[in-house]
Amino acid sequence: MKIRNSVLLTDLAVFLLLLAALLIAVIRMNLSSPAPPAPRETIHVQSSAPTVELVPRTQPPVWTDEDRVVQARLADRLRGSMPVQRIVYDQAKVMEGKVVEEHADYIVFKQTFGESGEVSVKLPRERVVIIEQLNRTTPEITLRDVGFFREFPGKEFYKKPPYTLLTDESFFAVEKIVKQQQELYERFVEKMRPLVAASARRDDIQIVIFSDPAEYAAYVKKYAPELEGSGGFYSVAKDRLVVLHQRQTEWMDNVRREIAKIEKEQQGKMKTANDFRRLAQWKQDATARLMAQAVEQTQTTLRHEGAHQLAYTLGIQTPLQSGHGWVSEGIATFFETERPGQISDSRLSELRKSKAGNQLVPLGQLLAMPRCKSPLDYAESCLLTGLLMKPEYRAGFFAYLDRLRRHPEPSLGDPLEELCQSLTCSPHELEQRWQDFIGK
Repeated sequence: MKIRNSVLLTDLAVFLLLLAALLIAVIRMNLSSPAPPAPRETIHVQSSAPTVELVPRTQPPVWTDEDRVVQARLADRLRGSMPVQRIVYDQAKVMEGKVVEEHADYIVFKQTFGESGEVSVKLPRERVVIIEQLNRTTPEITLRDVGFFREFPGKEFYKKPPYTLLTDESFFAVEKIVKQQQELYERFVEKMRPLVAASARRDDIQIVIFSDPAEYAAYVKKYAPELEGSGGFYSVAKDRLVVLHQRQTEWMDNVRREIAKIEKEQQGKMKTANDFRRLAQWKQDATARLMAQAVEQTQTTLRHEGAHQLAYTLGIQTPLQSGHGWVSEGIATFFETERPGQISDSRLSELRKSKAGNQLVPLGQLLAMPRCKSPLDYAESCLLTGLLMKPEYRAGFFAYLDRLRRHPEPSLGDPLEELCQSLTCSPHELEQRWQDFIGK
């Protein structure tokens, strides 16, 4: 199985320094909220070739009677959760849902939030500006959706094209995730449009998000045992993105225990009510910062692995393509930040530190790597892709990517020379531009 993996590595030294700093701060009663753990590097593992036969996407679907029953049930769920009316009230406030009661002097408006519940609001007529009917079409439930749901019958089914998502996260978390991935899709297509295959499938892009680390670990053990400890991966063979939300992971639990330990140690030293209030505020701030870090890491994994997913779904890369690790990871790291092409501080720091120590991987060596292994490999691939996406190189870079997908077999030529032929520049020129780009 050809799989892309996102392994989150804990920087123990930074982690211990963080805890020491927290303890000192509490002892001094300078109870400021702690910084979150240092971002853990994302490592992606790619086998040289898939070991399973992919079912052609053009194969006509064959429905069974049982499939149709599941299809109808999923369609009913979607219809039941879709708002049918939009109400504007208090001049500018907006809600979407359904009017469930109408009276002479007030209405009752219900909002449904998937399996997270529903809220009914009683609004006086004088506050209501307008009630609009929403003529939204329920997304089609495909055979691929049905099969996906059957694999995870205990999870909630969401479909907001082009994504189909199964998870046990709350409705509100799912709304944010889907919005982020839809934005990723739009930006990916916008940036990579000349390479998007006309025949590429544009829907049923599957994501499954686990909240329970044990359940996720069991899934990984069954389908990708070599990825134990990963935070998420995209499987080309299954054409699916699988992610673990970092909220309940081991590293989060470790930091929570340390926060609780510090709190307990300091409680006996508190003398005034104000001291206890400051300690309670410190704990609240520390926990909030920790949760924000978990959400941020999950979002980064979704964008990074989601970019891998789109590269294959939209035909920019093929399952047979191998031997160009920097291309795959360069594209993924280009889109892993909220704004595509914005290199993260951690990657930029890695690059500049390595450059200052004369430890950069030479460009020719980077291009010859079948896959990226170290944080520096990822950082260099990220920066190189960012450079090649600049207007002066983009057309040549796209021509290079097009040649790779049409001829996916490993080349016997010099990879740096081949890239420079597409860019119409010399290796020395590209190397110099790349070095200058790091220093900016």
